[in-house]
Amino acid sequence: MADRPAQLEEAERQEKPYDANDIEQVTEARKKSGRKRKEKRDDYASLLETEKGRGFLWDFCAAAVNFDPLVPNDPYSSYFNFGQMKKAKDLFVELLRTAPELTAQMVKENMDK
Repeated sequence: MADRPAQLEEAERQEKPYDANDIEQVTEARKKSGRKRKEKRDDYASLLETEKGRGFLWDFCAAAVNFDPLVPNDPYSSYFNFGQMKKAKDLFVELLRTAPELTAQMVKENMDK
């Protein structure tokens, strides 16, 4: 059976557009953003706790930065490659913020590969 109060709240949210001047809506959006960020950091921490998880994250970061992103005469591919490099860099920075010791361990384990 569906949660009726949650359905009503969701319907009310859908009817009311976001208003950046409404302090209540801004506060709720910030809380939601913080919860999402915490969930992502928890996911990263759980991946960093296992050797396979650290290997997966390293492979993702290395695959995005171990080549020349510039593709001659193809600006779309070049921009895509630069975007992938930025995503890998942002992920690495987030891993450092989340668990610096485990990130250092990831680097040590994978430098020889």
